[in-house]
Amino acid sequence: MKNLFLTVVLILGFSLTLIGQNTPLTPPGSGETQQQMRDSRDRDIQANQRVREIQDPRVSPQYDIDGPRGRTIYSGASNIDGTTINYENSTLPRTTHPVFIPARLSKEQLRLISPSIEDSTKYATFLKLPHTGLIKLFPEMDCSSKNVVRVDGPCEKYIPFSNAYSFRKIMYPQKVLADLRLKENTLFTDGVFSNGMILALGDIPLETVSANIAGMDFLFEFKSARENNEIIAKSKELGQGIKVENYQYSNHFTAFENTTYVLRTIAYRGSITKTIPGFPWAYNLLEGDKRIDVIIAFRIVRKDSDGSLTLLWKELQRKDSPKINLSKKEQAEYSSQQ
Repeated sequence: MKNLFLTVVLILGFSLTLIGQNTPLTPPGSGETQQQMRDSRDRDIQANQRVREIQDPRVSPQYDIDGPRGRTIYSGASNIDGTTINYENSTLPRTTHPVFIPARLSKEQLRLISPSIEDSTKYATFLKLPHTGLIKLFPEMDCSSKNVVRVDGPCEKYIPFSNAYSFRKIMYPQKVLADLRLKENTLFTDGVFSNGMILALGDIPLETVSANIAGMDFLFEFKSARENNEIIAKSKELGQGIKVENYQYSNHFTAFENTTYVLRTIAYRGSITKTIPGFPWAYNLLEGDKRIDVIIAFRIVRKDSDGSLTLLWKELQRKDSPKINLSKKEQAEYSSQQ
């Protein structure tokens, strides 16, 4: 009797094992088998990796212009965080990187924010080089406030976030996290908890710009700050402009067509705690931002009647930036400015 009981248990266990191998992981009627679930999981993993690549196409946190780099990334679809152009199934011009904006845009807005086919074609050879791109910037417009969004007059074609760009993250961010922003006809590099400077080189080919040309020594050798008081002092100094021999270094410059500039942004690592009125929690304003030290050469290749600029750019260097710890008082001062 005992042997018969053991035999029944073994047969029952074997049967359940076979059933489990052929049973879908989801309830009957769902239509998804184990293989389909695995395929779905793999697609999710690839999609998440794709989003990370779009937001952060660099494979190394620190490299020089001649160092290693990941492959060119193009958007394959829209993602959960914002709008990216699907270049694979679009007549829109390709750029070295996708147009990523943390807001949903209409087809017309996507068309407006995309560089012209003429410019994309003209600079196609240059854009095949690593560390390059072609973007558009629109002037800052007073089209939205805390409680009102205007859609009349010039605001009819307003594109959110289109007046600021981050070369560190290859995207259009909120302006406090930008490396470069456009207000009226002036370029600014004055992101939060950063030191930035711009050098105007004049009408010279972007291809000729390197660390070895005249005027670049000061920009490359400029010492980053080590404490908050230094950041503030350097920002004030760059706001007033620093003249070395025949070159001017400033955190703002007038935007001229067919002019080449060099930008350096030192985005310091740290934490700025910010609260939301009416909510019980706080967040780090710098969370998710790529806080590094980057040098970009760019040329304004087009200036349209609406005030927008088309910028052709290449990266010269990126490296780690210092981490600076802020006191609660210093964090509050930064937070109140935003």
